[in-house]
Amino acid sequence: MLVNGIERRKCPREECVDCISINVRINGHDETIYGVFMNISEGGFSVFTPMTLMEGQIVEFKENLAVSPKKAVVKWNHLYFKKFYKSGMMLAV
Repeated sequence: MLVNGIERRKCPREECVDCISINVRINGHDETIYGVFMNISEGGFSVFTPMTLMEGQIVEFKENLAVSPKKAVVKWNHLYFKKFYKSGMMLAV
């Protein structure tokens, strides 16, 4: 996050872009959605998906990311280009 032009993140992020599959619970059923993650850090990452993820929702991802655990909490989301959603994910303990 930039505050007055200065980066104020707790954990430095690594610029990266890759595909990810995410397990989510939708209408009582577990489903897998696919997206693109980027800007990973020890605290979390951001992800673009074709559907919105709800703030506070816990998701599980399968990819062999260099982070642990393999669960994250959706902290925020925004619609991009009227087609994709970008969500900020915080790694869950």
